[in-house]
Amino acid sequence: MNGTPRLRSAFPSTPQTAHTGRQRNAPNGTPSSGPNVGSPLPDIPKQKPSPETSAPLIPFDIIDAPSQRLYIFAFYILLFAYRLYDFYSLTVDEVESFWLFLKWIAIDGVFLFGLPALRIPWLQWDTPAILFLFFLHAIFDGMLMFRIGVRILL
Repeated sequence: MNGTPRLRSAFPSTPQTAHTGRQRNAPNGTPSSGPNVGSPLPDIPKQKPSPETSAPLIPFDIIDAPSQRLYIFAFYILLFAYRLYDFYSLTVDEVESFWLFLKWIAIDGVFLFGLPALRIPWLQWDTPAILFLFFLHAIFDGMLMFRIGVRILL
């Protein structure tokens, strides 16, 4: 088995001393280190933070990030309860449902598209995600305000 040829990429047959860098043979036959061995890496230029990724609208020393997320969630629950109240008023009174639908589309649009302006961590979604959420809210608003039922067969 010792006569088996070894490829350059194969592991050595016996442990060798650790080299600090790859060595090459100089034209005069003496080994020399490569051009980058021992030289420090160049410094990375610092970038200025863009206004979008800078500090949040409300600084964290006033209200921390988890509390800001909790307040936004509580405000969303409040809006959802008000939406259900409008739906209940639709069933009791004959109010124009088209205007309520437009009202809730506008409220959802202002809420969802205004949320990234607060720059709260974990609530900075990209535009396709916000559009998807907006269309889901629009479908839900249409189903509530125009009283469209969904049949679920079990």
